[in-house]
Amino acid sequence: MVGCGKPTNQRTGQYADDGAIKTKTKAAPIGRGALKAFQIGVDVYKGNLALSGFVGSPQLIAQPLADARSVEGVRSIQNDLTVR
Repeated sequence: MVGCGKPTNQRTGQYADDGAIKTKTKAAPIGRGALKAFQIGVDVYKGNLALSGFVGSPQLIAQPLADARSVEGVRSIQNDLTVR
């Protein structure tokens, strides 16, 4: 039997929850204002969020982290943001 494209060790509800978390995180102020010129990637697995990409200064790392923390359902955040 062929799978439906989602990770096999993740239940359907969790897969949908992760999708909602990703959508809410991307809809947060991430990417607005001073951060707009920078690419910030968002990945979620079982409520664990990973932010990756580049920002212009160390001070600009704090805002995406605060925005991600405000999203309901986020269990942890891995910060892979780099100053460019």
